[in-house]
Amino acid sequence: MAGENGISQSESSDPYRSRDQQMDIQTLLLNINQDQREAIQLKYLHDLDNQTIADTTDVSIGTVKSRIFQGLKKLRDLERGDVDE
Repeated sequence: MAGENGISQSESSDPYRSRDQQMDIQTLLLNINQDQREAIQLKYLHDLDNQTIADTTDVSIGTVKSRIFQGLKKLRDLERGDVDE
């Protein structure tokens, strides 16, 4: 079925663009420590809540929150180019 611009719905969603975005995310995640990466992946890629992550990784919920917060902060800084190597 064609949309207003004459492009079908399936033509407008580019599977390669999605794959490129996933590769970009995975590359960014390599720039944070393993604990932060694991917590962020469990939270946002596997959609687990903080308590489940804490139970799974055998750390406190405060540690999970800290790892996610610090990891996301570093990722934002990397994206903006604010991190000194």
